Amino acid sequence: MNFKNLSILERKQLNSPIILIGRGGSGTRLLSHLMRHNGLFIGNDINVTEDSVEWVELLYDLVITSLPLRPDTFGDKWADKLQEKAANILSEGKLSADQPWGWKLPETMLALPEVCHTFTNAKIIHLIRHPISSSLRRTHMTSRLNNPVGNEVLRRAYKEFGWDFSKAIEHQCYQHNAVSWLYQLTQVREYAKKHLQPEQYLEVRFEDLCNTPATAANNIRMFLDWEELDYECLKIDPARIKRPQISDPRIEEINNLCSQLAYELGYQNKF
Repeated sequence: MNFKNLSILERKQLNSPIILIGRGGSGTRLLSHLMRHNGLFIGNDINVTEDSVEWVELLYDLVITSLPLRPDTFGDKWADKLQEKAANILSEGKLSADQPWGWKLPETMLALPEVCHTFTNAKIIHLIRHPISSSLRRTHMTSRLNNPVGNEVLRRAYKEFGWDFSKAIEHQCYQHNAVSWLYQLTQVREYAKKHLQPEQYLEVRFEDLCNTPATAANNIRMFLDWEELDYECLKIDPARIKRPQISDPRIEEINNLCSQLAYELGYQNKF
C-alpha cells in the first residue's frame, strides 16, 4: 500500500489511534466497553472480551520476534506492516474522517515501542489493577508457559527480577501472574517516561473506574480533549472488585515482589 497517496486528513487519522492497553486480566474489557460506547472504533472483529481480533496475528508475531531482542534498538521493518493493517481495518470499517479509532489488545503492552514508533500521534490509555487482585485470579496467556508469547514474557521477567527460569515450571499460577504483572507494567512505565509526552500516555486504575467512575471518566475525557464521555454505560460486577481474604498466605509473597511499584501507582496500602 502506498501511504504517500493518502490525503493529509487520512494520514493524520491513520497516525492518531487511541490504544487501550493493560496487563491481561486487569479489566480492560470494561475500558473497551466504555470507549466503544462513546464512539471509539476499535475494529471490525471484536470478541467477547472486547479485544480487537484483527490485530492479534500481527502483534503476536511482532512480540515473539522483537521481545527477545530488547533492549536493543529496532528498525522500521514493522512500521509498514502496522500501517498497512491499520489502513485495511479503517477502510473496511468505512470510517468518517473525524471518527476516532484505535484498538484494544492487552498484548500491545509488549510491542509499545514499535507501535508508538509507527503511530507517532498515538494516545495510550493504560488500565492498571492492584497486583494482588491481578495475581490471585486465573492466568492470562502472558503468564502461561504453554504458548510462545507467555513463555517469552516469563523468560524475560524471571531474568529481569533475578528468578531462576528453570524453576518456572515448579511455580504456581499466582507466582507467574505476579512476576508477569511486575515485568509488563515496569516495561511500559519506563518506556512512557522516557519516550512519551504527558498528552500521549494516561494511567487509569481499574478500582477507580469501578468505585469513582465519574472522576475516572472525566480524566479520560480531558486526556482525549473530548467534550463529553458518558460513563453511565458501565455495569460494575461487585464480585470483580471483591478483595481476597487477607489471611491468604500468597499475599505476602506477592507484596514482597510488587509492593514498591504498587505504591508508585497510588496503592498506598499493601492491600
